[in-house]
Formats: sequence, C-alpha cells, structure tokens
Amino acid sequence: MHWRSLWQAPYRPLFFLAGLWALIVPMVWLLPEEIAPERVAWHSRELLFGMGGAAAGGYLLTALQAWTKKGPIRPVLTVIATCLWCAARLTAALSGHLPLVAAAIGASAYFAFLTAILAHGVVSSRAWHRFWAPLASAALGLSAFLFLGSPTPKDTTPLLYIVLIVLIAGRAVPAFTRHWLTRTGQRSSFCDRSTLSYLAIAGILAATWLGAARQDMLSGLLLIFAGALLLWQMNGWQSLSTRRYPALFILHVAFAWTPAALVLGGLAGISGQVPPAARLHALQWVRWVR
Repeated sequence: MHWRSLWQAPYRPLFFLAGLWALIVPMVWLLPEEIAPERVAWHSRELLFGMGGAAAGGYLLTALQAWTKKGPIRPVLTVIATCLWCAARLTAALSGHLPLVAAAIGASAYFAFLTAILAHGVVSSRAWHRFWAPLASAALGLSAFLFLGSPTPKDTTPLLYIVLIVLIAGRAVPAFTRHWLTRTGQRSSFCDRSTLSYLAIAGILAATWLGAARQDMLSGLLLIFAGALLLWQMNGWQSLSTRRYPALFILHVAFAWTPAALVLGGLAGISGQVPPAARLHALQWVRWVR
C-alpha cells in the first residue's frame, strides 16, 4: 500500500492501531514490578480508550462518507486524528508526571476532535438521525477525562461501547442477513424487530445511570432485560441458516456475545458473587469479538 493511500480512509491507520494496541496492552503484566505502571488501571484504560477508541474512530469517520453523501473526509483530518490518538497514549503513560490540565487535554483531545468532525458532517448534511454518533464520541471523551481521577475500572464505558455495537451491528447484521437470504431464496421466515434494539439501548442507558448511582440490583435487572430483548430480536434473524455462509455466520456469533455479556453483567450485579473485574471483562470482550 502506498504511504499516501494509508490516509485516504480513516479505518486504515486507526484499525491498524487498534489491533496493534490490543496486542501490546496485555504485555504490561510481563513487565517487572519496579517499572510497570499500575497494571489494572493502565490495562483497563488502554483497552477502553486506546484499542476501543481507535476502532470506534476508524469506523465512525469512515461511515461518515455514507451518511453525508459528501465523499470521504480529507486525509489531513485522518492524520490529525491519528496523531491525537498517539498523543493520548503518551499522555496516559506520563499522566502521573503531568499537570492535571495537560493530562485532561491529552486524554480527551482525540475524542473531542472526533466529536467535532462527526457533528459537522451530521449537521451540514442534515442527517439528524445520525446525531447519536457525535454524542457517543463526546460521552467517550468525557469518560476518558473522568477516568483520570479514578484508578479503578468502571462498567460505564464498556456499556457505552455496547450501545454503539447495538446501534451499528444491530442494523448491519440483519441487513446483510436479509440480503443473503433473499439471494438464496430463504427469506420467508426472516423477521427483524428493530424496536427491540432501541428498547435494549434504553435499558442499557438506564442501567448505566443506576449503576453510577450504586443501584446495582436495579442496574443488573435492566441489563438482563436488555440482553433478553436482543436475544428476542436475534430469534428472527435465522442465525443458524447462515452457517452455510461462514463470513456471515461469524457476525451472528459475534453479536450473540452482546446479549450474553449483558446477562452475565446483570447477574454479577444482582448476585454480587462475581468479582468486579470478571464483570468488566465480560463487557469488554464484546468489543474484542466485534
């Protein structure tokens, strides 16, 4: 690939960085104790905002072209977004030695830039039904800022990523499936109840708010409810029929982990028997398998 073509599509550098960071971050556990950062906090932050942030930015900036019908974003904007992501990773590594203001700007500038680009594209094209994209990016930027003062991992940010997955994959997977089933003459019993996705998202957002308010029982019940709604929605997608098309079937398998993780997270919140780290990893694995 020519060097200049790397910046023509935002997903190219950002997806590469997401994959690279997913490999590098776990290596913190191999470092000697005397030079390693606080492992749990660094590991959690970098998977959430490093790997997850690059993957989300790559997808959203690339999808903006289809949403606005105005062509891809300028390569210089991709370069800036990539540099800001790298600056955020450097800030995270040196946060203990930086003034709070500098650390806050470094940690959230990437998401702020992403929000500005998405908001401008959505507003200028009047694609108001896509306004969830800059709102989600802004929420992730706020989470990155708040994480600076919280050394322990929270469930809030993984749940925000799950909302993005439901919004994006919850539409893409049934659309791809409908097309394939129509082409193969099997569409007769296909059914996609998209309203269930929106109800599940409402449940996840409510659970996030209740979890922040330490209402773990109610939050857990809502996560289980949201997971059950997504399973009900998937029931009409004819997932087993797609096993003859492995590339499509694996999308169903990946999406199925979303309701499974929500149910696991809900059960952990209700029972209190599952360690917080296990609950957090159940939610984070959704982003990994996607």
